[in-house]
Amino acid sequence: MSVRPSYARGSGVGWAWVNSASMCVPVAWVWVNSAGMVPVAGTGSVEPIPLSVRPSREGLGQETERKRKAAEQRAMRVAMARKRQRHEAEWRENVRSKAASREVDKDLAQSQKVCEQLDSQAVNTYAAV
Repeated sequence: MSVRPSYARGSGVGWAWVNSASMCVPVAWVWVNSAGMVPVAGTGSVEPIPLSVRPSREGLGQETERKRKAAEQRAMRVAMARKRQRHEAEWRENVRSKAASREVDKDLAQSQKVCEQLDSQAVNTYAAV
């Protein structure tokens, strides 16, 4: 009677890496039989793992960090634009109020001058009578 060994995928040894010249590296599963022995190399199943080749020498988290910083900068620019618009509106209102105040002061000075002239004419009129 022949004993047929039972194989368990992923038990025991784990992964065997096979190098390839293509952009993805195939992984050979190592099948371990019940006796703990590894069968002949190359008899396992092969599944490709896609690799993304980065043109720069940046790490894995740098892209997300760069996106986060860009979002923060955009938010800061929007906030600064709103603040600038608010300050510009306040400045315009301040300039308008100062101009209005100067106009009121000018009108008051003119009216005082006219009143003084009328008073001097009235005094001269009463003095002549």
